[in-house]
Amino acid sequence: MRLAALGFVVLIGCPKPVPVLADAGSPALDAQAEASPPPAEQACRDDAGIWHLPNPAWTPGKVCTQGDPNFKEMRYSKRVAYCVRYVTASEKDKVAKVYGISKEDYKKYEFDHFIPLNAGGSDDQTNVWPQPIDEAREKDKLEIEIYNALADGTIDQDEAIAKIRAWRPASCAK
Repeated sequence: MRLAALGFVVLIGCPKPVPVLADAGSPALDAQAEASPPPAEQACRDDAGIWHLPNPAWTPGKVCTQGDPNFKEMRYSKRVAYCVRYVTASEKDKVAKVYGISKEDYKKYEFDHFIPLNAGGSDDQTNVWPQPIDEAREKDKLEIEIYNALADGTIDQDEAIAKIRAWRPASCAK
């Protein structure tokens, strides 16, 4: 079965363990935001402070496993773990706080999965970031391509993740 459109956009990152974000409004979270600038080669933030790619220190990404609380099933011929989307308001608030996004500005963003759920990303908050809406729509095209390739068995999960990592919005073109 091929996907014609996605109801949401998801992105990818590096699958390494990271600390869980502190509660929104806590001194620990504020310190994490101030003390965790991304490496210069991975940063894509404009003069207005908008992140056009996830900060790898805050949103390193996480791959779904069978032990994940939102695990549903294994998918594709390559047996990729699939987690369902369940990002709570509290999780959005925590992620938004780290990225400096006010509740009034939530409508400008899609709280997106860095490693796409359709490519085996986890629903863990370390895999969620506020992606500007226009760029989320731009990214949909690649995510549909990746889903179809995984479903057809022409790529595996590592290749899907590499394709997402290589993607850059026009605002971050090098």
